[in-house]
Amino acid sequence: MRAGEPTLAAAGPATGVHIAFERLKRAANVNMTFVPYPGDAPAVNAGLGGHVTSVFAPLSGVAEHLRAGRLRALAVASPERTHSVPDAPTLGEAGYEDIDADIWQGIAAPAHTPKKTLARLIDRFHAALHAPDIKAKLVHLALYPAGICGAEFAAFLRKKFDDFGQVIRELDVKAE
Repeated sequence: MRAGEPTLAAAGPATGVHIAFERLKRAANVNMTFVPYPGDAPAVNAGLGGHVTSVFAPLSGVAEHLRAGRLRALAVASPERTHSVPDAPTLGEAGYEDIDADIWQGIAAPAHTPKKTLARLIDRFHAALHAPDIKAKLVHLALYPAGICGAEFAAFLRKKFDDFGQVIRELDVKAE
């Protein structure tokens, strides 16, 4: 890194955030250095300490810093604005609608799990994600439940695999 050059800290290398950063960097046609850290917390600490010029981390990991004014949200990677930082535009609103960098969690079961068991698990997870008390706790933590399941989740994963795979091959990204 050279002094004065913009940098972005995030968990990495070869993570979803790293790939999204590379896509954003290309779309914005900006020279910026990705600085990998062994997790979100060390990356956020690097931003708080002024060791990097920006941080890409899950909203749940920076929400308290945003509320306290220690960090400022420049954009959110979700498809829609969030309740936690309503004034921060989405990447799409900032002109990068093709950059999907939303950080998500998923639940998987072994490939040969009986369909009846899967249906029961899906029903229970979906009910839990949409239970008012659980949903309120998740939103307070800046986690926004979507609850897609089954074929819809499989299609989502396939699209992520294809989109990220293309960038990984083009940039020859390697896990270290």
